[in-house]
Order: sequence, then C-alpha cells, then structure tokens
Amino acid sequence: MIVFGTRGRVIAGPQIDGVVCDSCGEHTHTAFGVLRYFHIFWIPVFPTQKQAGIECQHCKRTLVDKEVPTHLIAKIRDRVFAKKTVAPMFTGLIVIAALIAGGAYMAEETKRQEAAYLTSPMANDYYIVNFTKIFDDATSEYPYGIIKVTSVNGDQVEMLISQYSYNIVRGASEAISSREADKPDYYVAEAVQLSVSDLEALKAEGAIHSIKRR
Repeated sequence: MIVFGTRGRVIAGPQIDGVVCDSCGEHTHTAFGVLRYFHIFWIPVFPTQKQAGIECQHCKRTLVDKEVPTHLIAKIRDRVFAKKTVAPMFTGLIVIAALIAGGAYMAEETKRQEAAYLTSPMANDYYIVNFTKIFDDATSEYPYGIIKVTSVNGDQVEMLISQYSYNIVRGASEAISSREADKPDYYVAEAVQLSVSDLEALKAEGAIHSIKRR
C-alpha cells in the first residue's frame, strides 16, 4: 500500500516589532512560516504551499497568510523560507529521479548484455519467447515459453523448446530461476537448429523477449 498525501511543517522565524496586536495592544510578535508539502511514505517530495504568519508574544493571537499585514508577508517569507529550509522538501523528488535514472541505466545495460548473448550464444542460455510470433498454433492466452540452448557449433545453435507456456513473462522467468526449466522432461524431445542470424531476426521481430544466462 502506498501512503501519500500532504503534511505541514511550522518553521520558526524572527521577532517582529511595531505591529499592534488587535487583541491585547502589545507590539511584539514572533514570525513563523507554514510549509505544506506532498509526501510519499512520509518522505517529502515537493512543497505545495508557503504561508507567512505572526504570533503575539503576549496573548498568543495568531495571524496567518492574508491576515498578516501585507508589508510583512514578503519580509517573513524571505527570512523563513530560505533555500536550506525548503530544499529538504524535495528529497522524495530527488530519490524518484535517482530511481528512474537507475532503472534506465539497468535497462540499457540489460539491452547491451542481451545483444552480446545473441552474437555469442552459449549452452544453457535461456530465451524467454513469445510463441505466438514463432508458431502458428500457439495460444494467445498462454503466449510465453522458453527455448534453451543445448549446444553451439560455429554459427549453428541447437535448442530445445519447452512443452509449457505461461500467460505472463514472469511465469517463464520463475521457471528458470527455480530451475524447473532444467528438468529434461520440461522440453519437447526433438531439438531444433537455428543460426545466430535467425536468433537476431527473432529478437528484432519481438519474438525473443529476454535472454537469461547463468
């Protein structure tokens, strides 16, 4: 469950003199700021609202935002909402940006790695494939399966085709990670021969979804 929403933080400001309190007639107030921000899991992502306020030091009467004398609002904002105060409110945004950048880097690294696997296949490489793009009789309800490399002889690659298929890619991926795909009876008995260029063409057509190598 993702917990998100807005929260507020009160930031102490300087003493303000010369403003008469309508309640008690005193002239000394303490300035403050109310900084509201959007959060995810209580981590600040970005500020949503900044309000200036003053509090009478004698009777504690509080004025916020439009209740504050206009000539004081800009002064309070400049003192209270300094960069060092507001910058931490972007922590979540920085984390999200870092995660996106990291994800993009990992995706590009995986793409580069799989391109190397295609040009230099090895025994026990696993190809998660979309059977509907390879075989006319494949069912669209369970399109994903596995093709396993058994041997490589020059440009020729001998492969076994799984007897099982899955409705999502994760099913095939879990079969590899759990070593279910290592069992001999997991595959059709008869091997097929493909060339490296055949494999590259299947990848370009989207028939090969991903490649796993142990």
